Amino acid sequence: MNITGLHGFARSGKDTAGRHLIEHHGAVRFAFGDTLKEQAAALDFRLDGTVSLAGLVETSGSWEAAAGHRAYGAEVRRCLSVYQGLISAEFGDDRAAADLVDDLLVLDPMIDGHTTLAGLLRELDGDWEQAKDHRLHGPEVRRFLQVYATELCRMNYGSDCWVRKVEQKVRASGAEEVVLTDVRFDSEAAWIVENGGRIIEIVRPGVGPVNGHSSEQGIDPAFISATVINDGTLDDLASRIEEAKKLSPISAMAA
Repeated sequence: MNITGLHGFARSGKDTAGRHLIEHHGAVRFAFGDTLKEQAAALDFRLDGTVSLAGLVETSGSWEAAAGHRAYGAEVRRCLSVYQGLISAEFGDDRAAADLVDDLLVLDPMIDGHTTLAGLLRELDGDWEQAKDHRLHGPEVRRFLQVYATELCRMNYGSDCWVRKVEQKVRASGAEEVVLTDVRFDSEAAWIVENGGRIIEIVRPGVGPVNGHSSEQGIDPAFISATVINDGTLDDLASRIEEAKKLSPISAMAA
């Protein structure tokens, strides 16, 4: 199996480079964030409004009081029920409900809005990039994904929790040529390198981190086999990806 991982900031050109590898090398696309997005959509928490879960608990004085709130109690209880069911099914986490409350207070979704994550995705025909860039809801979509992926799942289930998920999908596919379009953490890069793959970093001038979250801080440069500057045409990017792909992961790492 030949694995290429693409690393870079949002809008640097990773998906474009990935499409080139799919079209010209027969690569099968995977992403460490695919399962994350499936789970986030299944939670279907709200994206807008004026009252957040943690804010309501604080003003109410306790979780129990918030869960019994006349206007918002039903949504508070739904958040806990859906979250508990999902992490039990996905991660085998059977902690008591009381122990999951702290997770939800960290995630802190809105509870009084009219737009949910799954609802927004239906409006956008399932396009996650449009959801993350949405004029009104984009910042909350990105925040939700980042906090759920890192502060909740990576903290509770290990820094390699999303690696394990994508590894299962890659192995089950039987694909010989694989491209992973969203390498963000050292644990992800390490899995690719340990399996004989290469990491290509894509840098686009003028494009930086979308926020200060840890997922935007980059990976250890030692994992990067080649850096491609995306400052030209689509053909330029394709040509540079081809050159980077010719490098042996071992020799590139040694260099």
